[in-house]
Amino acid sequence: MDKIHYLLLVTFLTFILISCKKELKTWKNVDFDTAMEKYCKYIDSVTYKKDFDYVYVEATKRNDSTEFVIYLCGGSYDFLNEKERIVGFYVYKGFDILLLGDFPNEIVNIKKNIQLSTINKIILKRYPGDYEKFLIDEHSVGPLIYDYMNMTLIFKGEKLIKFKRQIF
Repeated sequence: MDKIHYLLLVTFLTFILISCKKELKTWKNVDFDTAMEKYCKYIDSVTYKKDFDYVYVEATKRNDSTEFVIYLCGGSYDFLNEKERIVGFYVYKGFDILLLGDFPNEIVNIKKNIQLSTINKIILKRYPGDYEKFLIDEHSVGPLIYDYMNMTLIFKGEKLIKFKRQIF
């Protein structure tokens, strides 16, 4: 009987650990890490709603460069409409980070989290009302418009060649 309880406990703890968001410690590139630190400090100074908002980080590979677009986002629109492009959903410095696009790359060496179920792990937990609307009409859930700072970083190889901040 003790072995069964032990096995159940180990199975339960393993399930809990697997289902939790992974915590990112750092990024591969120092310039990218510095930019993410600055962005996290910025959103820490504005209104950030835990379990609703997240930092959107999209990587796009173009010829010999990689462009990153970073901004504060909220709602389920990206999870519902960009499912195929989502690489992972992580915690970094206490903020939720959604990575999508061309990962891994020279700057961020993160492979796609194939165990991430956006519907079960994110949308049903955070945005159940949006999911109900989506089931009725998949075009009913639109993007939320935030007017916070947006950052664009362009790297050529591992070198940062352009850094732009924009407030809408």
